[in-house]
Amino acid sequence: MDQKLTEALEMHSDVRRKFRKRRIVSAGIDDLWASDLLVMIKFGRQNRGYNYILNVIDTFSKYCFLEPLKTKGGAEVAAAFEKIILATGRRPQLLHCDRGKEYVNKDSKKILDKYGIRMYHTFNEEKSAIAERLNRTLNKKIKVLFKVHGDQRWLNWLPDIIREYNEHNIHRSIGMRPAEVCAANEEEVRRWLYPWKDFMPDARDSFSIGDCVRISRKKSTFEHKYAPNWTEEIFQISGVHDTSPATYVIKYEQGETILGKFYALELLKTAL
Repeated sequence: MDQKLTEALEMHSDVRRKFRKRRIVSAGIDDLWASDLLVMIKFGRQNRGYNYILNVIDTFSKYCFLEPLKTKGGAEVAAAFEKIILATGRRPQLLHCDRGKEYVNKDSKKILDKYGIRMYHTFNEEKSAIAERLNRTLNKKIKVLFKVHGDQRWLNWLPDIIREYNEHNIHRSIGMRPAEVCAANEEEVRRWLYPWKDFMPDARDSFSIGDCVRISRKKSTFEHKYAPNWTEEIFQISGVHDTSPATYVIKYEQGETILGKFYALELLKTAL
């Protein structure tokens, strides 16, 4: 088959967006934090110009930290993150977030380097599911308070929202309140979060080391529907992980490894 035709057929072949993904596994308290922004621009005038809420959650204990932001500029987000560290005396080994400019910038890098924190991103272009779930919970709580109080001044209620979430609500995934998680009960929480069935390896490996692949593209809202579903650039499988389901490490043809891991359904083996 003609090389250009093969390339075109591969790049426009169907891509499956929804499929079972591995669970995020944290080694313990403050091993892995996740973060996202909750957009509150609509209510900025009633809240002294604060338009966002920075949410940060310890993925193991589900303990959350919230800071109001006027902008999502890198300097302000980095300062808010450091404020959480200084106020609590806690810091993670890893921070999971998306690749937005609010996180990927020189100010964030400076703060993370200062405290020895490594940032990693979800390279399949999705946000942290745990941080997004927290955003949905916060959004629901705030809307209820709008109704109860008859106004939209969420900034006044933020301390109470944090306290209720951490100290009063029993989190279904851990069977206790986030504030109750401590070193003494870490093993109990670990059994709640990660039953052994989640660690069973997925034997249905779709790719082998050395295979050449394309990566699925997530189209933007305004991108033409006929834009390709897969990258024009070709990559190579450089590692296979026995997660459930299996995940893969890939590298550029020049040899540089791409950070993050990919699912089989995000990769397309190329005939070229």
